[in-house]
Amino acid sequence: GQYPRAETGVYEIGAISIPNANRWEITSSCISGFAGENAGGLTAWATFLLTLVTGGLVWVALEQFQTTRAQLRAYLLPEQIGIFDTGEFTFTVDLWFKNYGATPAHNVQTIGDMQILPMTDEDRVIPSYGRLDVVYPFTIGPTGRMPKPIGTRQLTGAELQGMAVRTHAIYVYGKVQYTDAFDRLRYSNFRYFYTGVWPPPIPAMAIAKRGNEST
Repeated sequence: GQYPRAETGVYEIGAISIPNANRWEITSSCISGFAGENAGGLTAWATFLLTLVTGGLVWVALEQFQTTRAQLRAYLLPEQIGIFDTGEFTFTVDLWFKNYGATPAHNVQTIGDMQILPMTDEDRVIPSYGRLDVVYPFTIGPTGRMPKPIGTRQLTGAELQGMAVRTHAIYVYGKVQYTDAFDRLRYSNFRYFYTGVWPPPIPAMAIAKRGNEST
């Protein structure tokens, strides 16, 4: 094919006149000169852009890796907790944990307790983390369940009166600790309460506003 001929003429660069110069030769010369004079800056700029792109790709990969782990890991949490009147103002508490995750939970340890306290003293119900018990030595697979016996207790007249006017409550609280499939130590604290008339109209306890942290 035919290519257009470069126009020629007299061009001025600063105070210098160049007769019969080829426009493209001058342009190429200017670009070459600019590149030569600023080679260091251009290299630094290119390195900076490459670093940004590489950093962005690393960040995306890390986010995807963490999301995948979050989707696949075990989540061992309280599934249900019931408070049952057994007569003569005595009650028992049943607690079940469930693995809501997609992979097993290993080395499960739990602690649980109950107290009857003024509701203003709720933050006093803190588990003694130094005495976690291995009550389920086997792996709890996805959707698997495990019981946690809490105990039986008899209510006093003062406690019954305090719950009737909702100044006192029965608190059930504790912690479950386990290792997920990625060898990360995880835990879930739990705190539930009941206050009101006795016996409870339904054998269920409400989740407290605090004391339910988990990792």
